[in-house]
Amino acid sequence: MPPYRPMEVRFWEKVRRGTPEQCWEWTGSRNKGYGQINIHRKACKAHRVAWSLAHGDPGEQHVLHRCDNPPCCNPAHLFLGDQRANVLDMYRKGRGGGQFGPGRTATRRLNPEDVYSIREASRAGASDRSLAKLWGMSRGAILHLRTRRTWGHLP
Repeated sequence: MPPYRPMEVRFWEKVRRGTPEQCWEWTGSRNKGYGQINIHRKACKAHRVAWSLAHGDPGEQHVLHRCDNPPCCNPAHLFLGDQRANVLDMYRKGRGGGQFGPGRTATRRLNPEDVYSIREASRAGASDRSLAKLWGMSRGAILHLRTRRTWGHLP
């Protein structure tokens, strides 16, 4: 039977470390570009494990990449954010893919920040009519934003 090696040792053996400014690439298996390691027979994302080893358990928070490099495990390149921060980060980096929001004909002019602003104004009491006039949209488009018929993927 091979000798026992702690998970931390197994993990860092699969990371090609460089200087603190460089990306530290995961050299093990990947899933959709993200590094993956099995811990207690469960597949875990390598960048989440790197964050946990450096800073502690992120809990329900997402671990995001400043470098936008999925296999990077450099803790200095990682930061925590909720689902909203994750979606906004995705759009800022041009990875929205036109699947939702920008690129679709009905919502071409909007970005996630606009959608959050419209929904917040609506919750504060602004009418669909006033928001439609302010944003140059139809009342129906505002209604669909407010009720998440469009842009429903945003939290």
